[in-house]
Amino acid sequence: MAETERVICGSDALLDSGLGVHFAAEHSGTTVPAFVVRFEGQVHAFVNRCPHSNTFLHSDIGRFFESEGLLLMCPVHGATFLPDSGKCVSGPCIGDSLIALAVEERDDKVIFKESG
Repeated sequence: MAETERVICGSDALLDSGLGVHFAAEHSGTTVPAFVVRFEGQVHAFVNRCPHSNTFLHSDIGRFFESEGLLLMCPVHGATFLPDSGKCVSGPCIGDSLIALAVEERDDKVIFKESG
């Protein structure tokens, strides 16, 4: 199984607890909607799907964080998730997690590491 890399965005596109960037990712043999955010200086990417309602965790402009910028939030039922691990800490899917995707930051770029 070969791993490929793809640039998602420039590092400067992601501010701590700011707007995220949408991208399409290959996961388990399917193309899925995904997003990347920056939290406490690190980039984190997840499949854009709430484990409770199978809905997107975003507005069209990429607002994934709740108003305080500490947790990711599903706008449908208010579930909140830790931005570094994707673990749900409140709401109807507590204990479940978002599906994390492999990303890294290198040469002022955010890079998705796709397995396939």
